Amino acid sequence: MKENLPELILGFLLSLGVCAPWLGGGRLLILDWVLGPHAPILSPGVYGLNGGLTSGAPFGVVVTLLGHVIGPVVTWLPFLAFFPLATVSIARLVGGSLWARLAAATIYAVNPFVFERIGAGHIGLLLGYALMPLAVLSALRAARATGWSRVSPALWWVGLIALSPHYFWIYGVVMVAIVAVSRPFRGAVKSFLASCCALAVASLYILLPHLVTSAPIQVGASDLATYRTQGDRLFGLFGNVAGLYGFWRERFGPRLPFSDVHGWPFFMLAILVVVGLGAVAALRRSSPRRPLAWVLAISGVAGYFLAMGDQGPTGFAFRWAYDHVPFFAV
Repeated sequence: MKENLPELILGFLLSLGVCAPWLGGGRLLILDWVLGPHAPILSPGVYGLNGGLTSGAPFGVVVTLLGHVIGPVVTWLPFLAFFPLATVSIARLVGGSLWARLAAATIYAVNPFVFERIGAGHIGLLLGYALMPLAVLSALRAARATGWSRVSPALWWVGLIALSPHYFWIYGVVMVAIVAVSRPFRGAVKSFLASCCALAVASLYILLPHLVTSAPIQVGASDLATYRTQGDRLFGLFGNVAGLYGFWRERFGPRLPFSDVHGWPFFMLAILVVVGLGAVAALRRSSPRRPLAWVLAISGVAGYFLAMGDQGPTGFAFRWAYDHVPFFAV
């Protein structure tokens, strides 16, 4: 941890810069992040009795319990913790020189995706995002491991799903990418299958309620249209997603960064050029980062098109999965 002290300091500085207005004795309420002072620790939703997803129940129970213990502080403490977690975890995945780690930490923690999700109060999703690099690192090591070490990614998978159900698919894409690039291939497949089996057992608290209850709200085609990824008026859907924008609730309150940053497309282009140069260098046969670079390239491209939802060249596949694959509609 001592070698990641600069990234940890950077994360704390970012936390103070972003969260300073919230610190104190007040209660922070942001759109989907509404935690009242008298919320029950074990609500019917925790047991799946109302037909809702129980995947986020562990995180909800922990936060509610802390709310009864430490009070309103719990409403802004997770946001304060997000930045140090994100900067340190991405630095551990990237490695390399100090400047490389600091650059990665800055871009990973300060970007439009993080901005929009903070504004929407999606703290569970953000904490999972902060921990994702460590989960990826664990999966890379497990692909070459033997014995019980092969199922270590399942622990991360379960933990991420406990924060937000979206990580069943997000981390799943990464796991498939790791299998595709790992050698020996057979060992990577064994690790992946072992993690899937462990995940299935650990996810029974999510799966079983759906056998005896039905969701009070059915998700359908109209929802897919309502929550569709937004395109930019100038750069369209492809440019907006590449710039890490496109969240459907684009008018949730604060102005988006590109509204106040003149020439933001040039900043985005510069970042993409640097990413491209770095990818070319890392994908060389002599590069020790080649496996990681391939994993990030494959999952990055897959994530780019998945982020478009039912739009773009892969929209037909997304719509088919939305209609036919269990839990994909989440």
